[in-house]
Amino acid sequence: MDKLCNISLDKDNGECLCNSEDYLFNYDKIVESVYISNPPFSPDAIHFKSDEIIFIEFKNGEIGDQKHKMQIKLKGIEGAFIALFTLVVKEDATITFKDIIDIKKSFIVVYNMAKNENARGSRVDSIKSHLTARFGLDKYDGTFFRKAITVSEKTFMSEINKVLKMRIGASDRS
Repeated sequence: MDKLCNISLDKDNGECLCNSEDYLFNYDKIVESVYISNPPFSPDAIHFKSDEIIFIEFKNGEIGDQKHKMQIKLKGIEGAFIALFTLVVKEDATITFKDIIDIKKSFIVVYNMAKNENARGSRVDSIKSHLTARFGLDKYDGTFFRKAITVSEKTFMSEINKVLKMRIGASDRS
């Protein structure tokens, strides 16, 4: 486990996206500890609920071009399926890839609102859709993941318990 500030650290700029003393599992470190070379892309954090696994990616920089959007998608898919399968099979060889597919999973991308003004839209749209999928993740919502959402760092920090519990009602979705 690691402090949220450390997990969300933008090493290039030396900035914590989410300056918090809360702890989460540092999924990048877990994956890197298992793969000697060529680790799959993986989200920054992992959170376990009784019936679901939540993967979280923190993006402090601008997410404008297709390359960044594709890297985010790969972190979600490779981390939630390939890396997770590798980790679990090390502990229990009877687990199949289908077992991994059947686990309920959600993917949250926490982004820096100030650096991604184009992702925010109008204030009304922002309030209505503060828990929606952006950056091309909408097609993963309900397919690879039970929920695939993007939230600003401010929303994530103010609603961290709600977000991690994934209590998203119909009125919260756009």
